[in-house]
Amino acid sequence: MALTISISVSNAGATSDQAPLGSVEKDSLFGHSDPAEIKKLRAACPDYKQYSTVPHLPLSEGPLALPYQRPAPVCRTFVSDAVDELIANITTRMVDKDLARIFENSFPLTIDTTIRWHVDGTQKKAHAHKKHHEQWGVWDGPHSFVVTGDINAMWLRDSQGQLRQYQALAKKDPRLEKLILGAIATQAEYVIQAPYCNAFQPPPPSGLAPSGNGQRDIVNPVFDPSQVTSSPGISWTGLTVSHTGVRM
Repeated sequence: MALTISISVSNAGATSDQAPLGSVEKDSLFGHSDPAEIKKLRAACPDYKQYSTVPHLPLSEGPLALPYQRPAPVCRTFVSDAVDELIANITTRMVDKDLARIFENSFPLTIDTTIRWHVDGTQKKAHAHKKHHEQWGVWDGPHSFVVTGDINAMWLRDSQGQLRQYQALAKKDPRLEKLILGAIATQAEYVIQAPYCNAFQPPPPSGLAPSGNGQRDIVNPVFDPSQVTSSPGISWTGLTVSHTGVRM
């Protein structure tokens, strides 16, 4: 039986104990089954913004000899077997090994590095967050906080685009489906709270601290900077998860 644990991520990678990421099974972490061991390993994970600036082995077998830039499995912010299987299936059949490496690095980048907080809906609500449930609506079910990568905030438009490439795999991976459902639910809570805004701070139940963006927007209606990052109007576009019947 696979052991399910809760793990944490920081602003740029899986390096802190600030926010529970969700469930990651030990098989996805190459046999590390001890939560204390996994916590210790994740605490040593480098900041991905710095990690990505340095070439890593193995190099691709093409003339460009491109580096392998995915973080180590234990340092990834979300793990999907369906995504990894698709990457292996496609890259092993590609003749251009440099192009295969580009796909291998880029396709999983969202789940590897930008899922700052995810719950699958089975966790019990913390009493300390009761006031947030009352103020923001009921944060029931799965929820996901997906950042742009360079800014620790969730944009409605960007997060849809970041997850769109995984929608065809949602039927094959229940955890991936919950991740996408979580993003839909989190966006819904955001829009209910601040319908004129398009970028948001971490959800209160996440326990993640808000971050400033250096901007001083003057808008009407007035927004709460502890909840909203950017406020000009949004375009509420749809992301259809056709294989599950879920719409975003």
